[in-house]
Amino acid sequence: MSRFRPLAALLLLALGLMACQLFGFEIRPKATPTATANLPATIALLVTANSQLAAQVSTLEARPTATAPESTPTVAPPPATPSPLPTVTPTVTPLPPTPISPQPVIILPTPTASPTGTPVPWQVTGVFFSPKLPNRLVALQTGATGRRLLTSNDYGQHWATLITGWPVEPGCINSFNLDYHNPELFFLATCQGIYHWTTVGWKQEQTKPVGAVTNLPEQPRLLWATEPFGPTDVPVIQAAAGETWAPASRYLEHSNGVARLMFDPIDPGRLFAVVWPDFPGSLLRRGANNGQWATLPGPPASRPIDLNISIDGVSGALYVTTGAQLWRSPNPNSPDAGAVSWELVFDSPQPITLLGGSWPNRQWVLFANLNNVPHYSRDGGKNWELLPVPGSF
Repeated sequence: MSRFRPLAALLLLALGLMACQLFGFEIRPKATPTATANLPATIALLVTANSQLAAQVSTLEARPTATAPESTPTVAPPPATPSPLPTVTPTVTPLPPTPISPQPVIILPTPTASPTGTPVPWQVTGVFFSPKLPNRLVALQTGATGRRLLTSNDYGQHWATLITGWPVEPGCINSFNLDYHNPELFFLATCQGIYHWTTVGWKQEQTKPVGAVTNLPEQPRLLWATEPFGPTDVPVIQAAAGETWAPASRYLEHSNGVARLMFDPIDPGRLFAVVWPDFPGSLLRRGANNGQWATLPGPPASRPIDLNISIDGVSGALYVTTGAQLWRSPNPNSPDAGAVSWELVFDSPQPITLLGGSWPNRQWVLFANLNNVPHYSRDGGKNWELLPVPGSF
């Protein structure tokens, strides 16, 4: 619009002069008298110029006015997100492992106490196994209220109580054992004789008081037993069920009888026994099914062996304990009894007592109480893991 301002001013001046003529106003410019005489001519010129100016204005208004493009607000682009740096995993070349001698790994809970600190109500006193039922374990527990028998059909992962009632008072029970002909059945040696657990409960097989009893898979009705604790001329006896007992302990040296009796699972014609520890020297005995016995040398320990022993059902090795030490004899069946040798397997920081052994799929597993808590070992007693028997830890 600024380019039309001079034309508008000239137009306004001309209109002003014409108004003065119409209304009788006199304008006296400082010009010479000849300027007044020429006023009509000047007005005529201005009118003509005004007409020309109006025509130009109309022409200009008729032309399309270029519209200035609206200015688009400039928006600053958002800052570019930096690309993440590639993750670089450093390459580390491991150092060669340093040879380390294997050490026994053992977890020992609080002695005779549960994780809550309360006394353990049940202590496992034996773990039993039969190759006829390779996934089955039987655990005998002793507590303040008596004894109970637990069974596991998944090799110790889950347990169920099988027997809580017994045919005699707790003080009359001397020992418990499997029926190795039928591992679903059990024998009980008592002060009132031998009882047999059957599908209908306990049945009395013999009335003679005995300290221990066992049988063989091949000879289910032939029972081997020991006299109760005390001096006796015939500490080991045998008899067919219901028949008279016969001596089976020739040359067996002892003072107060036999505390432990078991068959060799590899050679059922051979037996092993532990005499009560009043006898000086070694407590180990080895016998044959003809009733003849010999004395075996014990491990070179400073104290006598404990009463419980275990025999490897795969290799035939014999395991014993002496307080806190576990010993292994690789050749207990050596023809020369004096050549039986021993090696120290595990020197425990706590007392260790054998509970039994098993050999499912010909893999030897040893069971023991470590500090009165049941454990098992798959490598012959070098390393131990907790055996989860309810009420025992």
